[in-house]
Amino acid sequence: MIKKNLLYSVIVVLIVCVVLFFLAESFYQKTPTNYNYKHEQLVKNYASAQTLVFGDSHAFYGLNPSFLKTKTLNVSNNFQPIYIDKLLFEKHVDSFPQLKNIILTVTEGNLNESYSNNLKNLKYYYANQMDLEIPKESSFNFKANSLVFTKSITETYKLYKSVQKGKTFVTSLPNGFTTLNAKENSVKDLELSAQNKLKNSKKTSLDISKNIERLQAIINSCKAKRIQVYLVSFPLSNAYLKELDTEQLKAVQIATQTLAAQNSNANYINFLDNQFFENSDFFDANHLNSKGAEKCTKLISELID
Repeated sequence: MIKKNLLYSVIVVLIVCVVLFFLAESFYQKTPTNYNYKHEQLVKNYASAQTLVFGDSHAFYGLNPSFLKTKTLNVSNNFQPIYIDKLLFEKHVDSFPQLKNIILTVTEGNLNESYSNNLKNLKYYYANQMDLEIPKESSFNFKANSLVFTKSITETYKLYKSVQKGKTFVTSLPNGFTTLNAKENSVKDLELSAQNKLKNSKKTSLDISKNIERLQAIINSCKAKRIQVYLVSFPLSNAYLKELDTEQLKAVQIATQTLAAQNSNANYINFLDNQFFENSDFFDANHLNSKGAEKCTKLISELID
């Protein structure tokens, strides 16, 4: 009798756990994020968008489509590697009949193949909320295949309660620009910001060949469709620049310049070496605030519109 009761209890617990798992998984899949929100905006703007912006947080914080003359959608996201940029481009490009320009972010980080390691749990979002075909992780890698395993029960419950109270995880405007970099919220000490951002970074060897190939594939496709490509290195504060590996930074700029020079429909816009930006333009050491983004976007507009 005792064994039967124990077995019954175990079964009940397992059923409850399975139900809670599927409820939590459903919550994570259906809750609006920048990923499914930007996917919706992509589809909504198929007929009208003339310029698409790809990249990581530098583009998300640094290019405000409101200041470009063409109808523009910014589909960049935090930690978004060139690998994902290419998948997004290939999935959607043929749905934009008015497309004239593609802006691709090139940084000292995202051109290096090691940057793709940032995907990890983000693969879930791109596969499930942006409908991209991404090679699945091992079935035993639970964290990569379900967000439920990346959060504790307490964290999931708190997130659920915050959503019920009206909090949103979407930090993007309909045009794809961030809502997080208001000028008044900018950090005051860029030196400290740079040190904090880079103190835990590990120096890796520079491996740019795969991402150069990906960029070239996008450029080739655009050439066939008569679309102009603009490779953009967004501004970094002097405090951040001086902490970077000078040789690697130079190598990235040379490789990007060479890529642009070899393709008639490609141009390189490099804001790393200019004097247009001052400390008050930065949200933190390596991202522009809303004022800096306006300045940056208007400069880009002069070159592409």
